[in-house]
Amino acid sequence: MEQIFQQVGQIYQFLQQNPVLGLFLFIAAIITAVEAYHRVVKWLSKLAKRLFSKNQQNQITTLQKYNYAPSLPVPTYQQNTNMSAPSSISRRRVLGLSLLGLGTVASLGGLSWLVAMYEPQLQNLVNRLRSATTPETPEGTTFVTYHGHKDAVVSLSWSPDGKQIASTDPQGLQVWSAINGQVEEYSTSKSNEKTTIIASWSPNGKYIATGIFGLFGEVQIWVANFPGSSESATAVTGSIILGPNSLVWSPNSKYIATASGAGTKIWDAATGKEKVPIKSQATFAVAWSPDGKYLASDGEILDSTNGKHISSYRGHYKRINSLGWSPDSKYVASACDDGTVRVWNMHDGQELFTYHGHSNNVNSVAWSPNSTRIASGSDDKTVQIWDAATGKPIYTYKKHSKRIRSVAWSPDGTRIASGSDDKTIQIWQAV
Repeated sequence: MEQIFQQVGQIYQFLQQNPVLGLFLFIAAIITAVEAYHRVVKWLSKLAKRLFSKNQQNQITTLQKYNYAPSLPVPTYQQNTNMSAPSSISRRRVLGLSLLGLGTVASLGGLSWLVAMYEPQLQNLVNRLRSATTPETPEGTTFVTYHGHKDAVVSLSWSPDGKQIASTDPQGLQVWSAINGQVEEYSTSKSNEKTTIIASWSPNGKYIATGIFGLFGEVQIWVANFPGSSESATAVTGSIILGPNSLVWSPNSKYIATASGAGTKIWDAATGKEKVPIKSQATFAVAWSPDGKYLASDGEILDSTNGKHISSYRGHYKRINSLGWSPDSKYVASACDDGTVRVWNMHDGQELFTYHGHSNNVNSVAWSPNSTRIASGSDDKTVQIWDAATGKPIYTYKKHSKRIRSVAWSPDGTRIASGSDDKTIQIWQAV
């Protein structure tokens, strides 16, 4: 059944991208339906006439047999060759069957077009029905709420020691204490006319990379102990077309991978030079495997050293917003606008299971450090924690008032930070 939904979803996506074709199919379906109706009515009329004539002949024959109506003429019944099984298929019948087949295809296409036009509403309804069947789960306890942002929180990243958090809103970067929520450092984007959308702390704890979105976007690298200092430097300038949409550090803190309208690329963090052109097609999400060998780029796994294709996953039919690797680098969790999170094998792209707990787009996904749980944040204003092996819900956090954009586990796996359009970041119980 899930495969059927995926196939139908791909048809919806195609028709949304080709509305003129969908409209043509819809009009063709109406015309064919009218023609089919006319032919069916005509056929039924002939059948009724035949049955009536035969019945009338039988009645008159019976009356004459018993001499009740000797003067009544017995109508001569001539069999309608159009109603009998023909010895050969006529051209009219071939034409009729052809029109019926085309009508069926056109009708399905037209229906798909209609559904595609209203797909967001239908998808939300389906997701709500699915989530309504999810059993009630405990709600996590809030430890710290950070109110320093004046705009929607777009991304966040823990420091490797778990003591600080770097977070961004469209205006820039903020660094603050994860213990008490007090601002420790603050800096705005160097390019004030552009929008800061991403923050990522290097695994060695020395640097913070921010993604500055624009027609010609850039990545800025800051010294982590003082992001506003003169020592901060821009690693990549004017090289990331229509992006970056996502960025991530390599586990050894030497490279940065970006996803953008120009595709997936790997950059040298020290020089800002492109190291490996991984993927040329536009991408939205990218994640580096913990062992450093692979990149997950939307629904594809690539070798991080040469960009070689390893495997693909095609279960989603909408944009993938976020990717999360299991700590053992064997599995990938993908969060999508289709309202699901899917867990799949990185070696062959085989799906393990699909999580349907959310009732709207899922924007962020993160795997716990001990591999046992997955956290996901959604437009439905919840963060949900669930079993990474079975998909069974464990916690549902509901204290944000607007959609969740970013979710991240603390390095020790005991806390989760979630950033929202309500301008807050909330740190809460994860176990």
